[in-house]
Amino acid sequence: MKRALIIRTGAVGDVVLTLPVLAALKHQYPEIKTDVLGNKTNLSLLIAGGYAETALSIDRREMTSLFVKDGLPSTAIRRIMQTYDLVVSYLPDPDGVFTSNIRQTSNGQVLTGSARPIPRLRTHMTQVLMAVLRPLNIHSMDLPPTLRVPPSSVPDCYSTRERVIAIHPGSGGKYKCWPPDRYAALIKRIDALGFRPLITVGPADDDTLSELLSLVDKDSLFLFENRSLTEIACMLSQCRAMIGNDTGITHLAAAVGTPVIALFGPTDPAVWGPRGQNVHILWGTENIEEDAGIRSWGEPFAERALTEIEVDHVMEVLVGLEGVGKTSKQIH
Repeated sequence: MKRALIIRTGAVGDVVLTLPVLAALKHQYPEIKTDVLGNKTNLSLLIAGGYAETALSIDRREMTSLFVKDGLPSTAIRRIMQTYDLVVSYLPDPDGVFTSNIRQTSNGQVLTGSARPIPRLRTHMTQVLMAVLRPLNIHSMDLPPTLRVPPSSVPDCYSTRERVIAIHPGSGGKYKCWPPDRYAALIKRIDALGFRPLITVGPADDDTLSELLSLVDKDSLFLFENRSLTEIACMLSQCRAMIGNDTGITHLAAAVGTPVIALFGPTDPAVWGPRGQNVHILWGTENIEEDAGIRSWGEPFAERALTEIEVDHVMEVLVGLEGVGKTSKQIH
């Protein structure tokens, strides 16, 4: 197998959770060249990390014909699709129109996978996504998402010399966000440790950022605002630790190997928890240190309140991380 196309739409976290699929394909077929189709901005991470050759936008005009029932895919689309030996699609397609048109235009094998959790089962999304590869005799290898990005032009002030700890206070859903006043208290405690808090925010986080900045001394922190995903990945890889909600940036930090403290409550960490050896998931009063993708989750899911997570508990975990507690000036 020489060429593959992975069709993956969704937000940053969705892209990061797909990394094990690309890694497994590369392991099975070392010479394979992979392209990706979806949100070109988010998929840029896969190019930077060496997982894909080209990112194609699903919003291109010629792609429209793939969504038309009984339509005729354009000549340009046919030429593109016929270059692939394998097409893997995670695109939600309840009526089957998109998949049918892909099969008509492709000369290679077409596999479709689910991009949503399995109802009532606490199966991690990385494993749900990996299931699409079973027809290729690639079974779940329990790979966590990993991403290596080349050095970037991130300013020197964000280097490890500045003893930076990143915080991402936002999320795609407000219900997944730890309260801003607790983040503010945490920022003050981190500053007292002798570390520089760095706040990462995107276009959807304006309200959260405004509320947070009203509660802290702006001069005590760095603000990393509206940067490219590659820049954010590079910056996170240089931080001593990262603290964030159930959001794509938290998954990204874990994938680049930064020690992560992820704050969970109403969403299931068994399904959506960031994975890795340096990940702590605080779910209510519980500190989960095992890899969420391979941990045994016997009990049924019951959501917990984010307000159960106390600042003291986050600080306790933070000062226990390698590179933080051993080098800090003080705890309070």
